[in-house]
Amino acid sequence: MSATGVAQAGARLRVFEQLLTPPPPHPRTAALPLPSLPCRLCGWRDLLRLVCGDAAVDIENLYRNTKYDAQKYYHEQHPVVLNFWRAMRELSPEQKRNFVRFAWGRSRLPRGKWPMQANGQQVRFTIIPRKGHTTGIPLSHTCFFMIELPEYRDLASLRKGLMLAITYGTGEGFLIA
Repeated sequence: MSATGVAQAGARLRVFEQLLTPPPPHPRTAALPLPSLPCRLCGWRDLLRLVCGDAAVDIENLYRNTKYDAQKYYHEQHPVVLNFWRAMRELSPEQKRNFVRFAWGRSRLPRGKWPMQANGQQVRFTIIPRKGHTTGIPLSHTCFFMIELPEYRDLASLRKGLMLAITYGTGEGFLIA
């Protein structure tokens, strides 16, 4: 898509976001119908992107929306965490989508503002240590968008474990809690 096409699509999405104020639910089904004007302004690709998020995983967006364990063992400057982000930035687009699927059970990150949890807090990706493990693969908790990351000794071990997790760990029952 050309730069002009991208700009036009972005403008249509901004108009759509402004116009998309949900009407009250239908009394018998509790379904929220989409207003017809925004649907006429946007094509199906724009609607898909708006509702489901971008197909391209923005690692910097994920980084900005990450928190670390409450005990403060892992933090932004911890060597394992620094290696994790270094390895994440090196992944191919498909591997990035597979990582999000491994960690969250879906292949796309939210577009724009991230959703809120029932308790009113914003959904954030969480990295906690997998205590007692220096090898192996991360363990994901998809309901909480959380991974337990082993205390890898170096970048090569982390890359190996991460690649195993995102390649084989997106199926049912394989280190997904």
